[in-house]
Amino acid sequence: MLKQLFVYLSVAIFSLTGSAQCVNPPDGFILETREDYRKYESLVFELMDCLVNNPLALDLEKTEEAKAFCLIWLGGTSSYTVKVNTHIATFLDEDPEYLYHYIFSLAIIERNFPKLSLEEKESEALYLIVLYGEQLSLKKPNKALRKIKNLYTKGELIPEIKRMKKENISAH
Repeated sequence: MLKQLFVYLSVAIFSLTGSAQCVNPPDGFILETREDYRKYESLVFELMDCLVNNPLALDLEKTEEAKAFCLIWLGGTSSYTVKVNTHIATFLDEDPEYLYHYIFSLAIIERNFPKLSLEEKESEALYLIVLYGEQLSLKKPNKALRKIKNLYTKGELIPEIKRMKKENISAH
């Protein structure tokens, strides 16, 4: 029950922030020092909220610039670490939008709910992609998305993430 409440709260937060006008990414930004990254942090998260909730709010060129800016910032900041778990998120290479959505959702969850375990954060980000995928397409979601939704609904997604991680570690 608490986990479902968390997802609904996350979706509500994302929806509220997504309904606002999106800001444009900065032109000519410089990310060299820790202060540079701090200066842009709130803008980056505002852009990620917009890209996750309202991807059509910016024109195509500005959307691509915003994605690039957010990825560059995430790649260089020491404040947040986002690891993509491709063992459970097997669908990420099917559509780049899923990958952006996963990375940005995971970063937002990391910022807003830092005390959750990594598996809980991954579970929530994956489930938000399922919801996004259902909104994105009228056809049935792909097999991997259906599996994630079923596991999440049954409360089995976090144990599955842990199992796959353990399996991956023992394979190496």
